[in-house]
Amino acid sequence: MRVLTRASCRIALLGGLLTPLCASAAPGDEVAAQLTADYQFTPDRYSRDQRVRDKALVERTGSDSQPAFLCSGNLLRAVWADVRYPFWSVSPKSQVSGGVSGSYLRADANFSKLAYGLSAGFFFYPIYYNPKPYSDYNVLCFFPKDAATDLRSMQGCGDSKDTAPIEDYCSAPMINVSTAAAWADRYLASGYANLELCGFDVRDSENHKAGPEFVKGLEARNLAIARYPAVFDFQNEFRIAKWTENPPLSPPVMAIFHTYDAASENLALSQEHGRLFQIQWYRATREHKPIIKLNLPETLQNKAVFAYHPEDQAILSVTAPDSCQTFLKRSEWGTERRTPYVGTPMDSLQIELSDCAKTIGIAQVDNLFNEIVARHYLDRQWGDYPVNTGNTAVDEATAQAKSYARPVTILSNMRNQLLCQLKLNPRPALLTLEPKRPDVTSEAILQGRCNPA
Repeated sequence: MRVLTRASCRIALLGGLLTPLCASAAPGDEVAAQLTADYQFTPDRYSRDQRVRDKALVERTGSDSQPAFLCSGNLLRAVWADVRYPFWSVSPKSQVSGGVSGSYLRADANFSKLAYGLSAGFFFYPIYYNPKPYSDYNVLCFFPKDAATDLRSMQGCGDSKDTAPIEDYCSAPMINVSTAAAWADRYLASGYANLELCGFDVRDSENHKAGPEFVKGLEARNLAIARYPAVFDFQNEFRIAKWTENPPLSPPVMAIFHTYDAASENLALSQEHGRLFQIQWYRATREHKPIIKLNLPETLQNKAVFAYHPEDQAILSVTAPDSCQTFLKRSEWGTERRTPYVGTPMDSLQIELSDCAKTIGIAQVDNLFNEIVARHYLDRQWGDYPVNTGNTAVDEATAQAKSYARPVTILSNMRNQLLCQLKLNPRPALLTLEPKRPDVTSEAILQGRCNPA
């Protein structure tokens, strides 16, 4: 049985220096750095002395009952973007099967694409660094390559209903795949049939067997890639026991990520999917969860890159708790009248602040803006994206039919208009924010009475 130790802070290898990083909510740059450190750390099992410059000096105080995914690598789940379902929800199929799929990314466990060509999702906290009081999750089995687990028994780890042979854990007597090489041989002999793959049993109940089984799984993938390089283009697959949907406690989300939309190579669309997930999380928790730009390795010689970009964020990181339970008394879209500077009517978000918010200081502008974004960013009037129907082709067609390209400043422009109006004395009784206004300097915003032409 594993004894799970928790830590609020840990040591990360950053630029050759040992730097403590808190495992609880942290600025986006620190989260990206921690994900990078987890990715680069490649032990074969848990070690209490971690993140040292020379791994040969690591004192192996762990045990075989502590597989390395407890403390290293990036356990992630790619998710369909859909306004109807929160990204952390357990799908109807997984509710029935009892298992949910994820993938494991590490410097020695790479892949170039996500499941189904998806472009956004979330990272779990590693179990040993899961902040209190977040709930732990139970990892069940590991497949070196995607194994069509929706069709399998035993929470996705067992027999496939679509094959004549019986599938089971690799360690099961009837399967008897006891080495990484044996797994690769079996996979190649099957004609690369993912339905016939066996998974490595890494359940907690396996105790001292779990750690070595996970190492075999990592080695098996790399052996298979060496013999059949096309495997690199497919993600590996973890099965995780379905969790209770209770954000922010369960599942324990470390960060949201986006890559690019694989079907269309559209970075903007994947960015919008990440923003949708961020808004869903804020609506449920009133918390900022950073969006990380994940660049998957395109070749065997490349490595994954994790980066935090402020312009990706729809929900902003704040420096203080909300000073009001709600900032908005009323907010709705109207139409700005024609002026000599505005040739056509434009959509105008008209906001009446709550009594509490009428006296907030400038330091609370991001707190207020987050509530505005959460309520209205997904509205059609805010811009071309996001459409987020769950159908990429429909999203693209709808976006292309719009009359103007979505500007990269679509969020910063609206925030600047808000900040300008909060600085006016007296403040307007009705704040107006217009997405089509140009993004200009602070001086130009003031000259335009906060809504520049």
